[in-house]
Amino acid sequence: MRKILILLFFCVLSADCRFVNKNSRKVTYNDSKTWKMFNMTAAVYDTDVYVIISEDTLQALMFLRSFLQDTSLVTKDLDVKGVVFSNPGHPPVMWIPKIPRTPEEMGVVAHEMFHLVACIMDYVNIPLDDSSEEAYAYMYSHLNEQFWTKIEEYKKDTNIP
Repeated sequence: MRKILILLFFCVLSADCRFVNKNSRKVTYNDSKTWKMFNMTAAVYDTDVYVIISEDTLQALMFLRSFLQDTSLVTKDLDVKGVVFSNPGHPPVMWIPKIPRTPEEMGVVAHEMFHLVACIMDYVNIPLDDSSEEAYAYMYSHLNEQFWTKIEEYKKDTNIP
């Protein structure tokens, strides 16, 4: 199987963002002190996407290698403010180093969220054009709502302001 690592802007350009359906791999919300992980549904499309939040890049890298079955990933791949990884046969994963608090960090999430949307829409063969713009906007909104809901739940459960 051909493996593809998609970093930031490459996900949008990729023609091969295929991944498995949501029933094939279940991951629950992780409440570790060093990292957080949760999944988000892709609405009407039969798949999930995953989010990892960890400043421990080595731990995040070990998880990504295992989850995506891609041993070519290296710590330098996480030397960014956020990134989306995808590998054929696996759902895409967004990694950010910490819970977003500043406008810049929230902007990084918005940027990476678009890459997740691009992967999902590529998976269902819907190219971005005038006729599909609303579908992209809906998916973007759907993922953002889930992301910020999960973040608020986590902050409430852990008494983080």
